[in-house]
Amino acid sequence: AEPAHPWDAPQAMENEGSAKARLAARIARFVRHEIETGAAVWENGKQRPAQPGDFLILVRGRTGGLFDGILQALKRENIPVAGADRIKLLDSLAVQDLLNLARFALCPEDDLTLAEILKGPFGAYMAGSEQKWLDDEHLFALANPRKGHLWPALQAATEPHFTPIRTFLEDVLARRHTPPYEFLTHALERGQGLPRPGWELVLSRFGGPAREPVTALIDRAAAFDADQPPSIQLFLNAIERRGGE
Repeated sequence: AEPAHPWDAPQAMENEGSAKARLAARIARFVRHEIETGAAVWENGKQRPAQPGDFLILVRGRTGGLFDGILQALKRENIPVAGADRIKLLDSLAVQDLLNLARFALCPEDDLTLAEILKGPFGAYMAGSEQKWLDDEHLFALANPRKGHLWPALQAATEPHFTPIRTFLEDVLARRHTPPYEFLTHALERGQGLPRPGWELVLSRFGGPAREPVTALIDRAAAFDADQPPSIQLFLNAIERRGGE
């Protein structure tokens, strides 16, 4: 694999030639071989062929790249895997991008949060028939000449690549008083202005491993709405204070 530029490297990821990635691939191939050759498993005193659910993989920790690498290698081998038994939501970039929408809705003057949104999965636009994302050059061209906050500069921008994210964020602001579950699911499924549904943009940017933590965040929002006042600010505070585990 081509060596990645360090600024483009996602957190907790390894390139395909690293020792951890090779180990993860060996584990996945071993599991696939055991299933295909019908390795025997005892159940209720009888033998039967092994199934994916018969395998348990123990790791020393969930950080460092091996844990995510094993999950990805199993999925590449089309082996069903339950995934992580414990997720730290705040460690997921996809979750942080969704929480940034809540932070922006509460305080549009937070320039750093808006800059992160612009460079995240929701900063997608169409260049002809090709989907692209806003990058450092777009952000610098918008932020450098501004006289005040970044949001008014984005509202005044005339470049067509800023139109989808501006329309989307205007819709986000308009929905800042909705319950957390409705706020998040609307952004993922029916966000206005985006070239594709938010779910597709998140998975396109971060891949399949992003689905589990994002789904866990949505589940937390649904549970929060059932027990607490339906406030985005209270929900954001609860996630940040408790670490979102």
